[in-house]
Amino acid sequence: MAATMPQNYYISIYKSANMHNRIFTPVKYLLSFVALFSAVNQANALCVATDSIITTTLCSGDTFYVGSHGYTQTNTYTDTLTNTNGCDSVVTLNLTVIQPIVVAISDSVCAGDTFHFNGRNITASGNYTDTITATSTGCDSITTLNLTVIAPILTAIHDTICTGDTIYFNGNAYTTSGSHKDTLTAISGCDSIVTLNVLVRPVLTSAISQSICRGGSYNFNGITLNQPGNYKDTLTNQLGCDSVVTLTLNYAADVAHNVSATICAGNSFIFNGDTLIYSGIYNDTLVSSTGCDSLVVLNLDILPNPLEPYIVTSGDTLISSYAPSYQWLLNGNVLPGDTLGSIAAAQAGNYQVEIIGPNGCRNMSAVYTEYASGINELSGNWDVRLYPNPNQGSFTISFTDKLNRNVQITDALGRVIIADEVVGGTKEFNLANLTGGVYFTRIKQQDEIKTIRFVIAR
Repeated sequence: MAATMPQNYYISIYKSANMHNRIFTPVKYLLSFVALFSAVNQANALCVATDSIITTTLCSGDTFYVGSHGYTQTNTYTDTLTNTNGCDSVVTLNLTVIQPIVVAISDSVCAGDTFHFNGRNITASGNYTDTITATSTGCDSITTLNLTVIAPILTAIHDTICTGDTIYFNGNAYTTSGSHKDTLTAISGCDSIVTLNVLVRPVLTSAISQSICRGGSYNFNGITLNQPGNYKDTLTNQLGCDSVVTLTLNYAADVAHNVSATICAGNSFIFNGDTLIYSGIYNDTLVSSTGCDSLVVLNLDILPNPLEPYIVTSGDTLISSYAPSYQWLLNGNVLPGDTLGSIAAAQAGNYQVEIIGPNGCRNMSAVYTEYASGINELSGNWDVRLYPNPNQGSFTISFTDKLNRNVQITDALGRVIIADEVVGGTKEFNLANLTGGVYFTRIKQQDEIKTIRFVIAR
């Protein structure tokens, strides 16, 4: 049999169009099969097998087709096809799928620097991916970058110094308050920013003022001073800095008190424990509030008493000799309201008048004894007073108890001017419309009657 021509088969490989925008064209594989046929009889020709074995590689994501079958995984596949002679042809495919090459990179840059990654400039921390074609396989090579941007290390230092001192910071000298920065290189190779905050404490000053007595002294921080003047001392305060104290030292003022005093003749004046009865100038040395001597000078003047007053009578009226002011007494007791130059002796007893002179000194009259007269009808065991007497029409009647009594006021002829009931205690009357003269007050309680004679002076 004559040998037939080798049969040709077309096998295509199709790669995914989404693989990095690469466009692949079908790859044509020519399969040559040589069949040796023994031609005995042209009319009785037999089918000759044209089996073939294909061994190939494929990038992950691509597809290898044998006939109408597409393959994407590493494996051995067998397909039976029909050749051009119409006979079966068995194709064995040994397929190897190449996986992408994955490369992971971890790196770091300092803040402000740039990392160059396959044509990209990166300045922020993060994960970045890039896909390229590997030279060795022609398939994808995926590179993953884990980038860390290292921030500067910030350090703050706080320090204090006293005025006049110096602090040194990285070769620089500072003497004033403020913030000072310096940039160093950290162990990471990136910036380390150190901020120095300096506080300069001022020199504290204080001033004190003290006084000493003449001949005295003052201890100023261990130094004994006995002369006035300004003194300074520098101490160390609780912060370790200077504290300047200024002392103003003075003599305490010599205190001199001039005292003037007057007493009436016959009286005495007590001066620092001494009883003085004569006019004159007296001195005494005391200790003042400052602890120093204080000189007190007393000028004592003895004032004369007014002449002793005397009492004359006009009927039942007692009249004092002239004086600027008066005060009448009965039996040694002051008669309230009886401060005129005369008084109606409405009761029996011992009367006196005390007068006050222009200088305030007093003198007392001798006792004048008034005995009961027919004008005053005194009875009962209760008492009553009418004052002032004489008066100018306004007067008060006062009882020593709280009982009710009938009161009649009559003129010298016995005519009733007022009839009233007085409820114990006191009762004020105003007879300013009456003419001057002698009037009587007739007071009745049950069967007891008292009559008081009084004068309205106009």
